[in-house]
Amino acid sequence: MTIDPLDLLTKGLTWVGLFLVPIQATMLSIGVLVLLDLITGLWAAHKNGEVITSQGIRRTVSKTLAYQMAVIASFIMEQQFLMGIPVVRVVSGLIAVTEFKSLMENITKITGLDFMKEMIGKFQGKKIIPESKETSKVEESITSSTIESTDKNSISPAKIDPSQPKS
Repeated sequence: MTIDPLDLLTKGLTWVGLFLVPIQATMLSIGVLVLLDLITGLWAAHKNGEVITSQGIRRTVSKTLAYQMAVIASFIMEQQFLMGIPVVRVVSGLIAVTEFKSLMENITKITGLDFMKEMIGKFQGKKIIPESKETSKVEESITSSTIESTDKNSISPAKIDPSQPKS
């Protein structure tokens, strides 16, 4: 019986593909963010008269491979060793925030409008989570229990008797 290397490779790649199905959307999303960062980076460089070299594109390819390996490694850690801890979400979230920030910096260079500053300004002093009956009840419960525990545990000057020995 001979082993067909092409058949072995096909079966191996099929197995890897099936193993990674749960993180396909994450890997694709990160790939899209990196692609958008590349496009806006090239656009910003062109607009500012900077020289575009193949070294910058090579860095993007390396970065994409590193990001994908980080997501796969975090998936393996989550599935095999740290069950119940959302390792993929944390790692991919950090990657996504990094790429998003870079994207916003490029858009600022293109348009002259600081999108990050504008977004932060829009959210300052505002609740990001919409108010609902459930969140109101939870807030009231937390506030009232905090006040009750503070009242029970607080010591007022009238409660201290200087003639009593310190315990």
